[in-house]
Amino acid sequence: MLAGCVALPAPARQVTQISTYPALEMGLYDGDVSYAELARMGNFGIGTFDGMDGEMIALDGQFFQARTDGSVRRADGSLETPFATVTFFMPAQRMQTPDLLASYDQLRAFLATVAPPANEPHSIAGAPSPGRRAG
Repeated sequence: MLAGCVALPAPARQVTQISTYPALEMGLYDGDVSYAELARMGNFGIGTFDGMDGEMIALDGQFFQARTDGSVRRADGSLETPFATVTFFMPAQRMQTPDLLASYDQLRAFLATVAPPANEPHSIAGAPSPGRRAG
């Protein structure tokens, strides 16, 4: 008998998770999935790096490493993750605030008008301020 495996793209509305949070709690920090592989599973999500070397933020198909010293850098595809959760994200709507929001309370008030509380996840991504570059 012959058997084989084929990697298929993730269906829409599917979330892929690498490992589990309890595994991290048990100290299993060694990465076993590269970020190049993870990029084939989703373009948006969160996670960590081999040895818990910072937090991973995936946004618009780019992976970033936020380190404990406050620095943020683009993650090399050869880096590995012991834990990540990603999905292929396409926004259902895009909007812009009428004015700059100066506080968390202002953000919450704005979001309550455009995305009323519901028992379903929402994703919010901010755009860089004019004159600032992201990444």
